[in-house]
Amino acid sequence: MSESTVESTARVVVDWTEKKPVRVLHVDDDAGFLKVARQCLKMQGNFEVETALYVKEAAEKMKKKTYDAVVSDYMMPEKDGLEFLKELRRKGNNIPFVMFTGKGREEVAIKALNLGADGYINKAGDPETVYGELAHSIRQAVKTRRAEEELQKSEEKYRKLMEDAPIGLCNVDLKGKILYFNKRCEEVSGYSREKVVGKNGFKLGLFSDEIVKLFAKRIKNTLMGKPAHPVDFQVKCKDGQWIWAHLDAKLIKKWGVPIGFQLALRDITERKKAETRVTQSEQKYRSLVEMAPDGVATVDMKGVITSVNTAFARLTGYSKDEIVGKHFTKLQTIRARDIPKYLKLMGPALRGKKIPPFEYPYVRKDGTIRWGEAHIGRLKKDGKTIGFQAVLREVTERKQAEKATRESQEKFEQLFMSNPEAAVYVDPDFHVLDVNPCFTELFGYSLDEIQGKHINKVVVPEDKMLEAEGLDNKALKGYVYRDTVRKRKDGSLVPVSVSAAPIVVDGRRVGQVGTYKDISQLKSVEKALRETMIKLAMMNEKLRVVGRLARHDVRNKLSAVTANTYLMKKRLEGDSEALERLSDIESAVRETTRIFDFARTYEKLGIEKLVYMDVEKTFDGAVQQFSDLQVKVVNDCHGLTVRADSLLTRLFYNLVHNSLMHGENVSKIRVYYEEAGQNQLKLVYEDDGVGIRKAEKEKVFREGYGKGTGYGLYLIKKMCEVYGWIIRETGKHGEGARFTMTIPGTNSSGKTCYQLSQNK
Repeated sequence: MSESTVESTARVVVDWTEKKPVRVLHVDDDAGFLKVARQCLKMQGNFEVETALYVKEAAEKMKKKTYDAVVSDYMMPEKDGLEFLKELRRKGNNIPFVMFTGKGREEVAIKALNLGADGYINKAGDPETVYGELAHSIRQAVKTRRAEEELQKSEEKYRKLMEDAPIGLCNVDLKGKILYFNKRCEEVSGYSREKVVGKNGFKLGLFSDEIVKLFAKRIKNTLMGKPAHPVDFQVKCKDGQWIWAHLDAKLIKKWGVPIGFQLALRDITERKKAETRVTQSEQKYRSLVEMAPDGVATVDMKGVITSVNTAFARLTGYSKDEIVGKHFTKLQTIRARDIPKYLKLMGPALRGKKIPPFEYPYVRKDGTIRWGEAHIGRLKKDGKTIGFQAVLREVTERKQAEKATRESQEKFEQLFMSNPEAAVYVDPDFHVLDVNPCFTELFGYSLDEIQGKHINKVVVPEDKMLEAEGLDNKALKGYVYRDTVRKRKDGSLVPVSVSAAPIVVDGRRVGQVGTYKDISQLKSVEKALRETMIKLAMMNEKLRVVGRLARHDVRNKLSAVTANTYLMKKRLEGDSEALERLSDIESAVRETTRIFDFARTYEKLGIEKLVYMDVEKTFDGAVQQFSDLQVKVVNDCHGLTVRADSLLTRLFYNLVHNSLMHGENVSKIRVYYEEAGQNQLKLVYEDDGVGIRKAEKEKVFREGYGKGTGYGLYLIKKMCEVYGWIIRETGKHGEGARFTMTIPGTNSSGKTCYQLSQNK
């Protein structure tokens, strides 16, 4: 491959200013909020804002008019914001889309961004900040989308030049994924670009393993700046034929950084065929004996070994020089006590009798005993016997397997009869071969009464016959399990867990083993538990739906209150008393929002499955939620993962918020961990504020206690209880607050609660 490079220099410059208004379609099911939001957004710049109360109305407007961006709420009647976004992207509409909602960022943001949203803004908060953020997000999304369109036009011109090239051109990234496959490549290989683009070229079966290794080495050399010359190699076409190709590769760089390779391929199959014919005519054939997988030795009429192949030497462990020229009775591979038997075989062989194959033990050079299968044949020349040829086939594994099968059968019989559950052994057609004592105890049948009968006719009730036949069909394919009902000898029914598994010997199914476990008591308990769980589930679902809908509607109204308050403060800037009252309104709204946040988080406790969370990254994520943080933060949790859920971010957020609200003079926050011995770990959060008085250390975790809502530390304690942690306030008053979370090594289920990376 060539070391030359292709430099991608595409640049797209978009002159985008606010001389032309940005046309925005705002979708929200609250008409009052749409009205105030329109005014607030227009105050942020040159925006033309049209509104729609439903997704359907928005879709109709987009058919009639062109917009630069869409701003949408999440929860709306008929279709929500995520469904609206998904529908647009499915239809190929890439209009910039910003989600503007009061729904919690952690619940919706990731889904929106994964579906192709260009931004996610929370309605809650200071209107000036919120609408400033919204305006910036819209401008950036529109600017980016226009730049992408210009870049696409430039790439189309370059793609046409490659498409019309007379040689095969193929672009791959640094990992081998095919990015482009031109028309000539399709003609030569027989593969359409739809079948190969996006896939790893080294894993499509186009190249041999040797070529793949060669490519990998040359790619590495090229990236290191070493010269790599063109190479000839074979490619497997779609029709299964191999062709020869000449490859020249150029490194593709973008702004000076390697991003992949451009491969130029020329079909040189006919040239290679000519070279192969010449090479084949010059090569000598190899001995079939030398290539044989079995050991082959020739012995003359006197019993002297005249030749052996490589396989014979490998099987015995001796070199050819150590074997050839010796009498076969002198070989140490033959045990002394076996020599008379082999000499006795020579007589009939010399008289022309055929010697049937036989198994025998032999000794390798390392002293291990192996088993071989010998095939003896006469060697003739001009009609006269001149010696013998012995073929040694290794059968040690087969002999060991036969021994293991015998031992396994003995173990099976012992386990079958001592099984604590009722068990039956049936043939491939499900006729009874044997039953254990527990079967007789459960169903009342002895082996003599049912031997040879179909098991279904013995224990299956009439109304369960179709079910049993279905289980039989599944059992033919592998293990099956089901709770059902079976019939005793006296006609009574018993609930049982039925399981069956095939018995396979030498790859052949020889029967099935079925077991029956009496689950009468278990079924009674399950019925009572199921009825209780259904009632609880219905109650929880009603509470969850009512809470979610109420929070959504009230949050929307609070957003409208906040926005209107903001507009009134702008209008009444000189009226100090009015401004004070408006500030009280904003404070009450913020406090209400915090209460809703607590309720939403509290609903989630214990719902999510616990997984391993990176403490360092999670704490950083919580800190980033505080804009313009004027406190030094030290995160010493590198290498620590704990078993928790997504609420761990809220736990750290509440701790930081508690420090900022009540620490008074906090200048530094630190989180770290230390091993506490006896398979425990302490995760510590501390600040340098005023701290907590000794008399209040236990009270701060009580519900409703404190200067704020009284739910922050209470919620933290509840989270720790879900994780199986114990939290205590261990700081000194006047020196700062310290919250120590003790984490056990394992939980009640035996799962590890924390892990420490060795690269701490």
